Amino acid sequence: EVEPRVISGVRAWNRSLCADGIAFTSEALIQTIKVLTCESISSIESSILMTRLLPSLASSICLIPSCIPNLSAKYAMEFMPLVTRCAKLIDRKFSDDDDCRLGLDMKEGLWVLRAKSSSSETDSQSCANLKEYEVQLSRKSLEMHDSVYTIFKGEGKSKSSRSPHETLSFTAATCGTHIQIIEEWKSTDLQHS
Repeated sequence: EVEPRVISGVRAWNRSLCADGIAFTSEALIQTIKVLTCESISSIESSILMTRLLPSLASSICLIPSCIPNLSAKYAMEFMPLVTRCAKLIDRKFSDDDDCRLGLDMKEGLWVLRAKSSSSETDSQSCANLKEYEVQLSRKSLEMHDSVYTIFKGEGKSKSSRSPHETLSFTAATCGTHIQIIEEWKSTDLQHS
């Protein structure tokens, strides 16, 4: 059995890491807002903060597990106002200049998508029941050449041992920081019985 002082030490360490992560991320987002508010497009394009740090930071925020109630709620309360402000400023700054995207476009390639059940499971049950799908996304051209949307399509299959015969068709339309997704889930269990 683990000693109580060890458990409290681990909890204190986790709280400290959480506080440091929130402080760093908040400061990076505040600096991003300042750059987007004051700088010209050409200086934003060359800003390491915007081209290297912000995409990595956004990816990291997306990976925070929602099945840890206290942690995910704390991060959401701290980051949502800043992330929303950044996204709005990016959209305003670059809406008229389709050639300038800061490298924030969706990328082609193999993606791992995680799906959570929409049932009434508790957060801990839901986290245990996440389904993972590998989807190969590729960019598709539109017939309308003046469209500001980029289209991606992909097919994938389940990585879960609980549902090995499920497949996913995926179509996404992106414009700046906006993304619209259409998913079609299929089960091929009947073919394998």
